[in-house]
Amino acid sequence: MITLQIEFDKEKIENFEGLIATVRESVLQLGREIVVNALEEWDEELRETRDKKRYRSKGKRKSCVKTWLGPIEYRRNVYVDRADPEHERCVYLLDEEKEISRIGCVATDICEMAAQSVMEGTYRGAAKRITEMTGLSISAQGVWDIVQGIGETQRKRISRYAQEAERNQGVGAIESKILYEENDGIWLNLQGKSREEYGPAREMKVGIAYDGVRWEIGKDKKKRRTLSNKLAYAAFEGSAEFKRNKEGLVGSRFNVDEIELRVINGDGAQWIQKRPDVACISVLDKYHRNKKITECVSDKEAAKSIREMLYQGKIEDVMTYLEAMINSEEDPIKEAKLKELYLYYKNNQDALVDYYDRGIDIPPTREPGVIHHARLGSMESNVFTLIGNRMKGRRANWSINGANHLASILCAYHTTGMECIFGKREPEPQATQRTIENTPFSAAKVQKKVGHGYTPEHAATLPNIKWLKQISSLKPLSEI
Repeated sequence: MITLQIEFDKEKIENFEGLIATVRESVLQLGREIVVNALEEWDEELRETRDKKRYRSKGKRKSCVKTWLGPIEYRRNVYVDRADPEHERCVYLLDEEKEISRIGCVATDICEMAAQSVMEGTYRGAAKRITEMTGLSISAQGVWDIVQGIGETQRKRISRYAQEAERNQGVGAIESKILYEENDGIWLNLQGKSREEYGPAREMKVGIAYDGVRWEIGKDKKKRRTLSNKLAYAAFEGSAEFKRNKEGLVGSRFNVDEIELRVINGDGAQWIQKRPDVACISVLDKYHRNKKITECVSDKEAAKSIREMLYQGKIEDVMTYLEAMINSEEDPIKEAKLKELYLYYKNNQDALVDYYDRGIDIPPTREPGVIHHARLGSMESNVFTLIGNRMKGRRANWSINGANHLASILCAYHTTGMECIFGKREPEPQATQRTIENTPFSAAKVQKKVGHGYTPEHAATLPNIKWLKQISSLKPLSEI
């Protein structure tokens, strides 16, 4: 039983707001005293009941943890752990027993509040919000330090996933025959030494992966499309490192041994690389496919004709049509633009046809709770949601490390959630319903072709896969 008394002078309180402020500070002070008394009593109990042969006391040390109650200063015993004679280490039994976790001297609850605030606003705004809500004095630099610590921990976790994936030790539990992957980039402004080294801006690579789409009924009773078991990764990295880390995330959620086909949607960039050991179908993203027409074809009627042929899957007709336009164009500038479009489509010719136009019929059923095949094209929205909404605009400038740390938190925040970032729970797969044959196949059954531009997953035709060919006669997705 802890009994404390609050005293304050009513004569010094001028108005209602002053009363509220005084009571608030008194209550916070009372809370801090309660916590200090409880911690020090627990520490004494642990000192008496510890394994004295293993833990040798070295006296007490002062500690301070910044919490939403304010700074809590207390003293607790430090011990030498003799369990490993060659590597004796100092431990605080109180911190371990009561799970007093922190980043630096800031408690986890404040760190979580800082991360949540930074997801929605600036570092300065996050510091102001924390100060107003907790009374804890913290600067924008203090919030930045917290976010860097969280981001560094998140990136170390992803690096560990990548190492496990390389050793085929991924712990992913979700089983899916098809994995959809979409990739794109977003240019962000740089600052400081990063600007000196890389220039005024650099492209951040962004990728997502999911096993299908589901339709959920919202509060307004309308059905909404969501990506099932989505994961995301974004960073300023080279192609090989980005691919490695993203594959590590895939291995942390999905049982990669069960994935028989990967459908990869991209903009034709060379950094979107293929996996040689998995059957793949590549698709040129519709947004970029059509955007290139707008950029390169000035004749609106001709542009409309090209789009119609693409939607009808008449790829050879598109190439022939573009050749004729190039040969008949007299303006050298327009001719150069048409050649640019022609080469873009030529290098990505095998990816111009949507994968479901290669023999796969996607059922129109929108049954809630059931995972369906995806039509792709979600990347532009995800680039904005994951990165662009927070990191693009508002004259924002970033260092490479600062941007990578924040991006890792944003990707986790918008997929598995804030609780997974702080280790309060592991990301769990959603309950799913699927129906499809379990017919295995190998990557050797997929046609391979090497192009010049879009090197990933070139496959001119649909792989000869029985269960894939028969999807149109089945219910929306597979038994996973």
